[in-house]
Amino acid sequence: MYDLSALDGFTYRTLLEVTASEDACVLWCRQNGWRWRCKKKPHADRPVEKSIRAGSFFAKSKLPLTTLLRLLYAWASHKPAKTVMDEEGVSTDTACNWYNYCRDICSAEMLASEMKIGGEGHVIEIDETSLKKKSKYGRGEVHPDRWLFGSVDRATKRWFGILVGEDRTKPTLLALIKKHVL
Repeated sequence: MYDLSALDGFTYRTLLEVTASEDACVLWCRQNGWRWRCKKKPHADRPVEKSIRAGSFFAKSKLPLTTLLRLLYAWASHKPAKTVMDEEGVSTDTACNWYNYCRDICSAEMLASEMKIGGEGHVIEIDETSLKKKSKYGRGEVHPDRWLFGSVDRATKRWFGILVGEDRTKPTLLALIKKHVL
C-alpha cells in the first residue's frame, strides 16, 4: 500500500497554487520527494540532481510539468477528458493518451500488488461467475468459459477479482482465499 497522508487536504485550489508557474511546480515536487538528489558525491561543491522527469513517466513528455500535474489530478478526480482538453488546451489525442496511460499504470500496479482484504470481525463475501460470451440464438462460434473468482469485504468495500480459468477446484480456490483474505 502507499502512504498518501502527505496529500491530505490536497484540493483543486491547492493544485492551482502549486502549478501557477513551472518554478512553483518544481519546488512543490521537490518538497514532496519527487526530485532525486545524490547526497554521497557532490559535484563541484553542489549535489548532483536529476530532473523530476528523469526515470518517471513524465520523461518523454513535452508538456509542461504544470499541465501534466493538472492532467493527472483531473484523471484521479474522474474529470472527463473533454474537460481537461478545454481547461488545459491540450488535444484530444493528448488527453486520451494520458488518461489511457494513467489507467494502464494503475492496472499494472494493481495486478502486481498483493491485495489482502478482511480481518477480524469483517464479513467477506466470496463468489465465482462465468464470463462466457454467449452466441445469439445458439448460432455462431462457441466461446470458452472464463471464470472470475472474487471476494468483497462488506465493511471496507475493498475487493479483488482473479480470472481462474477452468481450474475451479477446492485446492485452487482455497489457495486464492488464503493469499487474499486476512
